[in-house]
This record gives sequence, C-alpha cells and structure tokens, in this order.
Amino acid sequence: MKINEYFDPRLVDGKAPLLYEYENQLDTMQPVKDLIERGVNVHFEGSDGSNHPMTIIKWAVTRRDDQGRVIAPEQAIDRKTALRMITWNAARFVGEEDNLGSLEPGKWADFVVLNGDFLGVSDDEIDTLHIDLTYVAGGLAYDARLWQ
Repeated sequence: MKINEYFDPRLVDGKAPLLYEYENQLDTMQPVKDLIERGVNVHFEGSDGSNHPMTIIKWAVTRRDDQGRVIAPEQAIDRKTALRMITWNAARFVGEEDNLGSLEPGKWADFVVLNGDFLGVSDDEIDTLHIDLTYVAGGLAYDARLWQ
C-alpha cells in the first residue's frame, strides 16, 4: 500500500494570524520532514496555479510564513528534497514515475530552465527565481521572453 501526503503551504501562508490562536499546536503543522523520514511519499501540489513552485519550495525550506515567523523549524527540509517532492514524488503520486519526474532515457523530458542558480541563491531568495523556459516531451512549450 502506498501512502501519500499532500503538502500545501497555503494552509499556513497568508493565514498565520488565525493560526497563532492555536500557537501550542504550530509545532505539528505540516510535519513534512517527519513524514518523509517515515517513508511517506510527500509531494507538492500546485497545479491550480495559485502558488508558484518556487514559493512552495521556499516555504518548505524556510518554514517562514508571510509575516516572517518561522513555524515548526524542525520540519524544514533541504532544497534538493523539496525539488524531489515537486518532481519525482509528484509523478509517483499520480502513478507516472516511469514517464515523468526525472530526466532519464525513455522518459518524456519535461523540465524548466530557471533564471538563476537554484542551489546558489539564499533560502530567502528561492522565490525570486522565475521560469524562463518550459519543455514538455522535449519540446519548447513556454518561453518567458515571448511574454515580456
């Protein structure tokens, strides 16, 4: 049996004042790291367009809400783990890990090109990265220069 956990930072981001009424429970808010350590396939969901992938990754790495308060810092994950959650783990959740989620021979070659170094920017700057190019099945599907 596969266990999956859906991670949505919108549950915290923007709603922090309400959550502070339950401050004694904040340390258990979205225990991403604990779930991963227990073998749960935690993945990001963002297909509805309401959160940019880099914003979601920043939340998971910093655990900082939009008021600057860090919530459950012991549940922070590194950015490589966050990247895996938004790629391979998400593909696994929908049963497409043989076709999507990583760049390997025989897979569909879906990937993005960012405007900066994902591993080089500070944690607080992850959400300043933008998608310049998107490739789907190995072909160019989006070019930000065409929308400027």
